[in-house]
Amino acid sequence: MRETVKRAGVKDFFLLNHADIMCFQETKLASVSPIILRSIAISQVISWIYVAAEGSARGLLTGRQSQRWTWQSEMNDIHSLSVTLKDNKDSSLWAISNVYGPHSARERLFMAGVKGF
Repeated sequence: MRETVKRAGVKDFFLLNHADIMCFQETKLASVSPIILRSIAISQVISWIYVAAEGSARGLLTGRQSQRWTWQSEMNDIHSLSVTLKDNKDSSLWAISNVYGPHSARERLFMAGVKGF
């Protein structure tokens, strides 16, 4: 997502599919600025959380770009972002987890916990 052309493709995808929630993996971004968010979102990104990339690997971004949803809670660690959302139309609760699988054998132990989830 460091390249402008890739971000334009992402924005086109969201526009075509009328998406409210965005979950990205392998962003390769050390930080997320408002400029980057504007370049991928159809409208203003209201809430987001991210896990920074390490060098040219990793990076997660989860965000919402609609008033339809209210963020109830969020949790993140080195390999995942989880958000609980409330649908403002019917008050139902939704949980979204954005997970990045580790590459090293030692870090793959994390995935064992996810399989039983």
